[in-house]
Amino acid sequence: MENLATTLGRVFTEAILPMGPPTSEQLVLINQNKPVGRTDYTAEEITSVPIVASNNLLHWNNQRWHRDALIKMAETYPGQPFAVDHPMYTVKDTVGFIYDAQLIESNAAPVDILEAAGELANNTAVVQSEGFIQMVCYAAISADHPILDSIDMGRVNNASTGCITDGTSICPLDGTEFGSQSRYRCAEGHYHPQVAWWYDIEDEDQIAPYAIKTGVISSVELSLVLMGNLPAASIPRGA
Repeated sequence: MENLATTLGRVFTEAILPMGPPTSEQLVLINQNKPVGRTDYTAEEITSVPIVASNNLLHWNNQRWHRDALIKMAETYPGQPFAVDHPMYTVKDTVGFIYDAQLIESNAAPVDILEAAGELANNTAVVQSEGFIQMVCYAAISADHPILDSIDMGRVNNASTGCITDGTSICPLDGTEFGSQSRYRCAEGHYHPQVAWWYDIEDEDQIAPYAIKTGVISSVELSLVLMGNLPAASIPRGA
């Protein structure tokens, strides 16, 4: 009998279209981003690459995305660059562009993803409360680009989002913004977990277990990286 993680993992990748030549529907979306006056891209020119770009579970830095933030990111990703290592001030490491972004929502998540970042209890509680939300992006890359061989052979795998936010984050314990009581505290007085060390807070009851990031203004790029902040952000692989 297959283990739960394997079974669920396949269920969650069934809705993701595979890497390869774009379908006719994908090609329509890709051509919405062509330069004015250029002839339409063809399926032979382009390779479509799916990327599980983000989800609503905890990152390594004790934060996670609010559902509304993921929605805004998905809405603003089409047309943005697909790059390597977040090259914010250069275009030489841009390898393609994002032409589609979707949210996939489920009522359960694979065990290996729940356990990621050592946050099994918190991630399980999140899924029980609001479900498992994945943001899947699709990148259009020239079919002869060398990055495709690196993706194909697994030399490149992990991903990381780049977006502009207003810095707003919410405490999961009382649902209020950090800054409601003082600069880094929620209305009930819990400290934001990323700054508690600065105030030398030793009582864990005064520190929120994590922060919920919201206030996304726009996505700006999606990058392939050696190791991202979100363990599950990667190229989907397997059968």
